Amino acid sequence: MTFLAVLVARLSIARLSYAYAEDNFHLDDAMLMNVSEFELHRKLRGMRSLFKFEPHIDLHHRSFLDFLQDPSRSCRFYISQENAQRRYLGLITDSVVQFAEKTIDQPN
Repeated sequence: MTFLAVLVARLSIARLSYAYAEDNFHLDDAMLMNVSEFELHRKLRGMRSLFKFEPHIDLHHRSFLDFLQDPSRSCRFYISQENAQRRYLGLITDSVVQFAEKTIDQPN
């Protein structure tokens, strides 16, 4: 569910995200979820019919995003745009805090 929240949040701010299309969103997404890029791909491999992976992880069909954001259709998989963005920002914050802690603990 974390990846779906990240995807919904990122797609909701797509104009901003894709302005940096050369960036490695695969690595960014993996770091936010505290897994390796390989592990992220392994976890998503079974959903190739839903996602495309180049140049960044995206949906093949926008209707899947509509499905995820409609509680009557997606039931337990429902992800509101607001909750997705909140989760995304929370993951970014956690990542920054972890980096700061490592930097403070191991200067230089």
